[in-house]
Amino acid sequence: SSVPFYHEVGHLAVGPAPAGAEDYVPRVQAVGTALGVEYATYTEAALAEHFPYLTFEPGSVGMYQPHTAGHVSARAQVRAQATIAQQQGATLVTATVDALHQRADSVEVRTDAGHTYRADKVLLATGGFSNAKHLLPRPLEITVHARTIVLMELPAAEVARLRGMPSLIYKPRD
Repeated sequence: SSVPFYHEVGHLAVGPAPAGAEDYVPRVQAVGTALGVEYATYTEAALAEHFPYLTFEPGSVGMYQPHTAGHVSARAQVRAQATIAQQQGATLVTATVDALHQRADSVEVRTDAGHTYRADKVLLATGGFSNAKHLLPRPLEITVHARTIVLMELPAAEVARLRGMPSLIYKPRD
């Protein structure tokens, strides 16, 4: 599609210094080792040296995977998928679907704007709202978790400074 959506900036898993093999960081390391993933283990001081834009609680350790890890821009990935689908003959309809009916020879979709579409095949991209309008034959087993997400606009200099920041999972002490 030529739409870039994956950014290989590495991954950093951080948690309290382990007391045993069942703690967070040793479990992540065990998975990395089992999968043959290249990673480095960083002490609290090494974390501060290599990632000065991040601050963790005292006694934290981290596992850093520099390659084959990073983050995906979900919006850019959807643009890439839509581009490829259209290149292969799909019609893209961006609308909220209120009803979906399987007919003998087609699928009928009705939108909240009152438009009806018919097609041989339909791909619904509902994300976390899969069960909201009862569009599927049976509900998906989805567990909703509360999360705090902060969206902010950064100055260009800050964007440039953080461009190489790895994806991060941080498990602080309870």
